[in-house]
Amino acid sequence: MRKIAAAVVATAAAAGMALANTGTAQAITDSFGSGLWTVHEDIYTGIYETIDVAEYVPCRISYYNSDWNQVGYFESQVGQHVRMTVGWNDVHISTSYGCGMWRRVGDVPPPPPVDPLVALAPLGIIAGVGSAAVGSSMLPSVLAIALTGS
Repeated sequence: MRKIAAAVVATAAAAGMALANTGTAQAITDSFGSGLWTVHEDIYTGIYETIDVAEYVPCRISYYNSDWNQVGYFESQVGQHVRMTVGWNDVHISTSYGCGMWRRVGDVPPPPPVDPLVALAPLGIIAGVGSAAVGSSMLPSVLAIALTGS
């Protein structure tokens, strides 16, 4: 009986230790402070403005792409309130302590829809004329449909 009780206690302790490190997932938020933020995971797209700014250091904002290359940078005057746009193509944004807290005050327009023909053009997949159709018996009929429209 003692072996079973010891096994239960050990199993419960191991499960507790494993779950203790998982933490709670953070929700996407409309306000945030200084730090590094991932768009669509940590923060929403939108227009943000500073709520409180430091009176002795400037606000610095850096924009990074998915390869962690810096693609944009802004530095304010000391104590200046700032408004920034977090767009649909932004990936990571870093804000400094001087920015204080940010509050989302508006939306950005959604990205324009992608035209399927434009998206497929680099792949050579327009109107069914791709590598599978080239040289096959389908090529004349596909070309006839593309040229006449029916």
